[in-house]
Amino acid sequence: MISYEILDQTDDLRLKPFQQVRDSLLRQKDEVLIDSAKVVCRYLKLGFPLKTLIAPESFICEQKDLLKHWPEAQVLAANRKVLESIVGHKIHSGVTALGARPQDVSLGALGDRIIFLNGVNNSENVGTIARNALAFGATSIIADQHSCSPYVRRSIRVSMGSVFKCKIHHCTNALMALHELKLLGYHIFAASFNNRSVDVRSVRVPQKSVLIIGCEGDGLQGEVEDFADQCIHISMQDGIDSLNAAVASGILLHHFSHPDPLAFF
Repeated sequence: MISYEILDQTDDLRLKPFQQVRDSLLRQKDEVLIDSAKVVCRYLKLGFPLKTLIAPESFICEQKDLLKHWPEAQVLAANRKVLESIVGHKIHSGVTALGARPQDVSLGALGDRIIFLNGVNNSENVGTIARNALAFGATSIIADQHSCSPYVRRSIRVSMGSVFKCKIHHCTNALMALHELKLLGYHIFAASFNNRSVDVRSVRVPQKSVLIIGCEGDGLQGEVEDFADQCIHISMQDGIDSLNAAVASGILLHHFSHPDPLAFF
């Protein structure tokens, strides 16, 4: 039987860590906030340490076999009114958790296919890109100093927990990180429409490759785009000059995961 306490007041101090916390504060404590029953379960099944769980009693009872692995965690049973006071809007599953933040993976320990986020500062886009990345086998993600972290609360939720199955690296200097990746043998692709970019369908995909995705509004930083080995774009109908960053990532990653066998090297 799982031991838990009842939390039935919206002004309970135990709610404070969950109420609109900035990711910078969570990062300082090596913590993440995770919302929704499915995502919380996926996080826990991967073995990450649970610190606090707030959920309906029904969820706590249903997941007792999973929760027993964290006997030191604070488990609080709350009603929907209390749970909605945490996130500020109506929620469906009514489950949220505070857990340990996964440690960054070094550049040298990343996989063969890497997504490099260059100034992608929309948390929903980052979450969707992470979900796309996992779906198409690019299980390593680098977020530069101008990008939203994949571990931001909304990114985690939108990714449906995919971020916890990816290798994540945060860098403070995009060009230095890209230079090191080149030395490690990666071919650098930049998703950008310019006078030297080619249709992604004509691209030869190396075994070790990096795909740089930029911000929808400003695109890639000039020096980052210039540093790439090759610029690629998605051909579209006249009058359409760009796609949402997350949508574009899905199309590009699908191609990267199904290269022409004769072009693969």
